[in-house]
Parts: sequence; structure tokens; C-alpha cells
Amino acid sequence: MAFERALQTDAQLQAEYRAFQRTHEDLDFLKEESIEPPAWLSDRIATRLEEAQASKNKAPIWWTGWFRNLAFGGLAVAAIGGAIVGIMSKGGANATGGVDGFNHNAPPKVVNAAKIQYQLNGDHLEARSEGVVTVQSGELSSKFGGSVKGDLQNPNPSPAVFSLQVDGKEFEVVVLPGKGPVTEPLRSEGTLVEFAQALASASSTPVRIPAGAKETRVSWDFSGNDPLVAATTALRSASSLSVDKRASGEIAIR
Repeated sequence: MAFERALQTDAQLQAEYRAFQRTHEDLDFLKEESIEPPAWLSDRIATRLEEAQASKNKAPIWWTGWFRNLAFGGLAVAAIGGAIVGIMSKGGANATGGVDGFNHNAPPKVVNAAKIQYQLNGDHLEARSEGVVTVQSGELSSKFGGSVKGDLQNPNPSPAVFSLQVDGKEFEVVVLPGKGPVTEPLRSEGTLVEFAQALASASSTPVRIPAGAKETRVSWDFSGNDPLVAATTALRSASSLSVDKRASGEIAIR
């Protein structure tokens, strides 16, 4: 064969072929080698995996408990200190130990123009949306939507006000009751946001209102036994808005 003849007569080819044979023998020897990884390698890999998972499950902005002692200028009606918007990936674990309280077998309920599904889980109001929603409380903001679930919390004694926005336009305001005793006036009058704060305090329940109606003036009296009945009476006399408590746990004004 031409290759064999060249190998017998061509000194350079002979040298290259010998080098090829040595390399092949070395590679064949390596398959028998036992490689011992350093003891620290598995710990380092595990640590990196944990860091990556933690980074995946956290939102771009995470508002944690150390905000509680700070005061932020809220919406026009209130100052909010330490209101929290926690965010976690769908199916992930909340960094504050919350539980995904959604009934995944239930059909989705479209409750507003942004197609947000709410679920009250203890003192957390969880939210899912098909599109990206910005949640703002004073100077703090975060986002949820798609595979990222919103988790609204309020560790403060007084009600906290959250502005929900899509494409920079506010479409809904959510008020979460505070942890302390009721400080909102049981009998008073004011804007719909102030009304929602009083209702949230009186009922110990989150309240949602449409952003377009937040300047509506309302008079209320929550000194009775049923805040929801009192809210219905107040809204009937002041506007065409209605109020009901949703199966998902929050009170909605529409």
C-alpha cells in the first residue's frame, strides 16, 4: 500500500508515526488511572449550587425585615414603614418561610384587567399574573409575573398601601392591615384609599380598590359588628362602587 511504502522510505513520516504511537499508548494507559478529587471540591460544588438556587428563587429586589425601622413616604394618604413585597419563583420556597397557598386544581379566576389571581395565605397576600406587574410602596418597588409570584406582607402596626402598576400605569391599590391595634378612625370620611385603610383595620383583611376611583370621597362607620355590611352601606350612599369578600380571602371594591 502507498502508506506502508511511504512509511518505509520517508524519515519524517516515520518520526511522526512513532510520535502518534506513543500518544496512543499514553492515552490507553490513562484509562486505567484512578483520579482522586480533592476533599474540598464536593463542598464547593454544593455551596455554588445552593447559591445559584437561592439567587433563582429570589426577586431582583428583596425587601427584608431590617426595613422595619425605616419610614418611607407612602402614597399621598399615608407614610409606610417597612411594608414588604416578597417575591419567589413559582413552586419555590419563600425566604421568610411562607407556603404556596394556591389551590392549583382550581380554575384560574380573572379578577381585574391585569389578570391577577390573589390568594390570602395567613397574613400574606400572594399574587400571580400572566404579565409583569410592578408593586410600589413608597420609594420601594419590585416586580412579579409569569413564573415569579408576588407576596405582599405588612409587619407594621398600621395599614400599608401598595400601588400595582402595568407599563407604568397604576391600575389597582392594595391595602394590607397592620399588626397592631386598630388606629384608623372607625367613624370618619375621606378618600377611597383612606376608607380602604379603615376597612382593612376593622376587618383585619386586605382590601383592593381600583386606582381610577381612589380619590372618591366616602363617609364610613365601622363601629358595628360587621365591617363588610358597613362598607356596603357607605359605598352605596357615596358612589356606584360595590364591595364583596372574595373566595381567595381578600375584600374587593369595584
